Amino acid sequence: MMNALGDSCCVTGNYHEDTAVLREADVGVKMGADSSFSAIDASNIVLHEGVMENLMNAILYGRNMIVNVRKFIEFELTCNLSIIIIILITSSLNKESPFS
Repeated sequence: MMNALGDSCCVTGNYHEDTAVLREADVGVKMGADSSFSAIDASNIVLHEGVMENLMNAILYGRNMIVNVRKFIEFELTCNLSIIIIILITSSLNKESPFS
């Protein structure tokens, strides 16, 4: 359901009539405890309480997790690359592994 500008679309729905729209949207959110099972299956995010603040908190926690995973991957790549470079240089100069 992207528009001409390339923006994403988030749709909230509860009932059987909303399942087609929930499937079509980029992010489908089911809000409320009295929803149909088809709306639950069609949505990407399920909030049992119909409070919009919970949706905002879920988005913030998800973004925080993505940032932390990116930082961890960046840290691991820099550490591993530096260790590989050290091993290659020292093993070519000393003809043996530096960690033996």
